[in-house]
Amino acid sequence: MIARQAGFRKFRKSLAEFLSRVVSAAAELNSLYTSDLIPILQAWVVTMSTSPLRSFRHTATVVALNVETALCEVGASVEKEKETVTRQLEGERKKKRNAERVKELETKSAEVNERRTKLKEYLKEFFDGWVPHCCTTPYFH
Repeated sequence: MIARQAGFRKFRKSLAEFLSRVVSAAAELNSLYTSDLIPILQAWVVTMSTSPLRSFRHTATVVALNVETALCEVGASVEKEKETVTRQLEGERKKKRNAERVKELETKSAEVNERRTKLKEYLKEFFDGWVPHCCTTPYFH
């Protein structure tokens, strides 16, 4: 990742785009919340960050930051969805007409809350697991 040749710049952009697409696609398919994708990525990044080779450590940093950025982007869309569902639910409750629709929106709200909680957990685990680890390795001092 530290090479300055044009070919490596393309690699950096491709890697960033790949990670962003993997995380967003996994979120769209709900496999981000049900699979071990993030814990596996985290283990991979932590392992790379302890390498005696600086290029691996730098690549681990780039990967970690790109994954966290992608998780934040997914989190922003989940927050927006939560606001929309909450607004819809409040509107339906005020109407007091369609109990079935209210129940449907309550279920959807609970699902969105679960995704929010899982994303917050991933961000905390990823950040807390990787940053202290990489900053305490002897290679960074």
